[in-house]
Amino acid sequence: MRMSQKPWLKYPARIYISFMRGVPMLVVLFILYFGLPYVGIQIPALLCAIIGFSTVSAAYMAEIFRSSISAVDKGQWEAAQSLGLPQKPIIHHIILPQALCIAVAPLAMSLSIWLRVPHWQLWLQCLTFSKTQKLLVGVSMTTCLCIF
Repeated sequence: MRMSQKPWLKYPARIYISFMRGVPMLVVLFILYFGLPYVGIQIPALLCAIIGFSTVSAAYMAEIFRSSISAVDKGQWEAAQSLGLPQKPIIHHIILPQALCIAVAPLAMSLSIWLRVPHWQLWLQCLTFSKTQKLLVGVSMTTCLCIF
């Protein structure tokens, strides 16, 4: 969508991708888990982690595919057009297979980021536990020793 000529698709996609790539993952998880209850939306920690990782990784994936399509040589487009092919077959049969080959390395890197997802989800669970502990201390005015 960021490569679209239509401004109503291009500019929201650009804003979304720039914002989600610029905000750290932990901030997105904090906003989803600790910020949404202030608005009245309660979401479990696992669902917050899934939504957070999906929105952030979608921005990265969109940028990976946009850059891989842009990396295909302009001569490929021109050669296909000179053969008289319509736009859709040019994209599906010539440009996208080459773009997917170019996108393999960045996609492998993003897979390594996804393999660290349990670490972030565990971090969110620990923060949930500490928030619950602070609430209990505030109510009972006693502290408890927690062993992990």
